[in-house]
Amino acid sequence: MNESPTNANPGHEFQFRAGELFPLFIPSAVAFAGLVLLLHALNGFNWLPTPEPALTGDEFVMKNRFEKALSNDPAEVLIIGDSSSVMGVDASALTGSLPGNPPAYNFGLFLGLPLEVYAEPASMFIEHHPEQVRLVVLLTTFSRLEDGQHTPQSLAYWRNLTNLSKGPSPAGGDTPMHDLFLVQALGERFLPRLLPFVAHGEIGVFYGNTVLSRKFLSERAGSAFSRGVYNRNGASGKIRWGVEEGALKQSLLVRKLIPANVALAFAVMPAPESYVTSDSIAQRRRVMAALNSNLQADYLLFDLLTTMPDGYFSDLVHLNLRGQEHFTRLLAAELAKLPVWDKR
Repeated sequence: MNESPTNANPGHEFQFRAGELFPLFIPSAVAFAGLVLLLHALNGFNWLPTPEPALTGDEFVMKNRFEKALSNDPAEVLIIGDSSSVMGVDASALTGSLPGNPPAYNFGLFLGLPLEVYAEPASMFIEHHPEQVRLVVLLTTFSRLEDGQHTPQSLAYWRNLTNLSKGPSPAGGDTPMHDLFLVQALGERFLPRLLPFVAHGEIGVFYGNTVLSRKFLSERAGSAFSRGVYNRNGASGKIRWGVEEGALKQSLLVRKLIPANVALAFAVMPAPESYVTSDSIAQRRRVMAALNSNLQADYLLFDLLTTMPDGYFSDLVHLNLRGQEHFTRLLAAELAKLPVWDKR
């Protein structure tokens, strides 16, 4: 006869001495200590890679523009403006669509900077590449001209780049444990090169000071793109066309930064069709003419579309990839008409 076990949930019991566990951890502890000593030795001889702290999306874009401006890479057409120009123009595609295929680069920034800052990386590039640039194209969204506010932190970072030739030092100090295990060295010198990204930007591409991000912008000549399709969700507002007083003053500085021997063209980027009114074409022309009283651009691109279908946008001011492809073709057709390609 079989007997029922006295314990309904039988288990196993292991008995061992603490000393028997110690040898199991020795290899791991030795390996970790060896890694720390190796890092200290590399750090002591200054053989570690250059620090690459994680940056915000805006900081990464500014750093890219600054580095490109001082590089030896060629460009004859420079795109400048707010983020609508970054997402709205594929500079690599623009190159192949202009007479003679002049290399183009997108130096676009974003809304949180004064208007004249848009021209500063282009000015630096022109100074570093004399007699090379033929045309600078300023593209802004209607909202940038109507609102002259900027973000102090972004402007301070840009000034730090241009004045000190490097970004601001990370805030705060390390704890003794951070110093012992070189936590900052790992975070700034190794992880940004090993991980696929540092931060993910809202526009749908990886942003951060990584090889991946630099490669992305290099392949697209400084341009980015925004995914998705704009959905108004029943909003009934319309575009307010206007030029803020601060933008008028800043446009004077833009003209001073672009040498007289380099042509300057200007246009306001198109807006979603559900946000415009029947007189938007006339309003856009008025706004462009008003800004140009100070900007003194050589060419006003009035014939570019004032509006495009909502499906070409990812939000109110940014084109998506489909819209970017369409607008780049339209921009190339307008730029091809300018008498700047016969000079060389």
